[in-house]
Amino acid sequence: MNKTSLFIFIFCISLISFTNAEDNYYYQNGKKIYLKPSSAIQTFSLSDKSLLKTKSYTQLENNTPIQITNQILLQTNNDIVTIVEKYPITLLKTITSNIYLVEVDTNQSVLSIANRLYEDKNILFAHPNTIKKIENR
Repeated sequence: MNKTSLFIFIFCISLISFTNAEDNYYYQNGKKIYLKPSSAIQTFSLSDKSLLKTKSYTQLENNTPIQITNQILLQTNNDIVTIVEKYPITLLKTITSNIYLVEVDTNQSVLSIANRLYEDKNILFAHPNTIKKIENR
C-alpha cells in the first residue's frame, strides 16, 4: 500500500469514528458539562409505576455520578410541533406554555440531541433529564 492510499484509509477511518462519536457533554447554564461514560444502565420505578432507564456517567468537573434518562427538558420560543417535526423526539408533557418534557426516539443519543436542540436558535434551553444523588452542602 503506497503512502497516499494509507493516508486516505486512515483519514476515512478517522472520519467514520468522529461522525459516530457520541457527545460526552451537555449544556447547563450556558456552560458545557463534560462527562465520563460508564457502561452501567439502571432502571428506576416512578410514582406512576412506569420504569425509567438511565445511562450512568460521571461529571468530570467534580467527579459526581449522574444518571441521564432518555428525556430532555426544553424551552422554546417557537411552536413545539415545529420542534418535534425537526428532531427525533416525542412530546411527553407540557410543563408551562413554552417548557416541555420530550423523549428522544430509540437508538438516538440523548446527549447529542439535547446539544443540537440547545444550539438551535429557536430553543432557549435544552437539558437532559437527569437523576442525581442529593447531598448537603
